[in-house]
Amino acid sequence: MAIRTRSKFVIFKHPFNIGALPEQQPAGSYQVDTDEKLIEGLSFVAYKRIQTIIHLHSKNKLESLTRALTISAKDLEVALEKDKAKNGNILADLHIPYQFTGEL
Repeated sequence: MAIRTRSKFVIFKHPFNIGALPEQQPAGSYQVDTDEKLIEGLSFVAYKRIQTIIHLHSKNKLESLTRALTISAKDLEVALEKDKAKNGNILADLHIPYQFTGEL
């Protein structure tokens, strides 16, 4: 059984929730590893996704520590879509009152 692991980084521009994890994660860049198994017996090369893991930032702010959470690919897709759909105003997202009073 041949298994390959593909890694990529995803960027969340806003704090987010993912999967069944109750705590909100901070905005930032996150490594996502996807394990795929070779489907044998086909006349072409194909892989089936068997596991998706997101590496979360440490709770105690030590950059060298991370937590790994197994999630579904759908959970990741939903979280990224929600992040994309937010208004993109970081001051509003952080609940900082602001008012634009000038002209551009």
